[in-house]
Amino acid sequence: MDLVLEVCVDSLESAAAAVEGGAHRLEICGNLPIFGGTTPSIGLVKLIQQHFPYIPLMVMIRPRVGDFVFSAEEFKTMLEDISAFRTLGVYGIVVGALLPDGSVDREGCGRLAAASSPMQVTFHRAFDLTADPNQALKDIAGIPGVTRILTSGHATPRVYEPESLEQLHKLVVSATTTALSTSQQNKGPPNITGATLRIVPGSGINPQTIGRVFSVVGELVDEYHMSGGSWINRSTHINGGEEFQMGPRGHERAVWKTDANRVRDVLRTLLQMRRGLNA
Repeated sequence: MDLVLEVCVDSLESAAAAVEGGAHRLEICGNLPIFGGTTPSIGLVKLIQQHFPYIPLMVMIRPRVGDFVFSAEEFKTMLEDISAFRTLGVYGIVVGALLPDGSVDREGCGRLAAASSPMQVTFHRAFDLTADPNQALKDIAGIPGVTRILTSGHATPRVYEPESLEQLHKLVVSATTTALSTSQQNKGPPNITGATLRIVPGSGINPQTIGRVFSVVGELVDEYHMSGGSWINRSTHINGGEEFQMGPRGHERAVWKTDANRVRDVLRTLLQMRRGLNA
């Protein structure tokens, strides 16, 4: 299996850094560090396409920050965005919707996935907020067109601790079996590649954690997701005092940027550990 390191970015500068670091695929979103990001502008996606036409682009479809329970109007917004990005010819989209009880919104996600064809579809980390990850996996496997689930192992605060790593391994093992079973029950395959539903470890992947993740799922997983970013202070001007804020995290004088070295370090570790498996 070919290794794929996907890097999530929200600017052309970060896209360039990710590619410099060796990223094989990019996820494009807007407002990345603000509660997980939102749908990016068409202008940003076009610009990244122009600069890196050889890099597959996955595009986040999320109309707002906050929960993943969407109204009818918000679904209409997402469908319009999907149509626009499909016209641009992007590689795929990243979506996720839940019901108030914490289960997967199968009907809503089904509409989003159907509208995305023939693009790839990733179910994002809304998965980690589901009430029951095993049932959520079955539900997602039953949505035609979904090809990946991005997850930290159903962990939110304690990412890649022993408990979440164990859960991540269980999800990876059960994903193929679940997808195969679902494809036999449904009239169509669960996704456009047949009976394949990939679990992609993501959130908190960095040079310090990648070794722990690989040691648990490296023999079973060939795709990984990271951002490799941090806040960079660029402004020395202060207006309104130190407490002045325009957002929930108070980063009005900083910008989020991907670090090429972090991407490079993660990729280097992955390649070294994969060679160890084949030695």
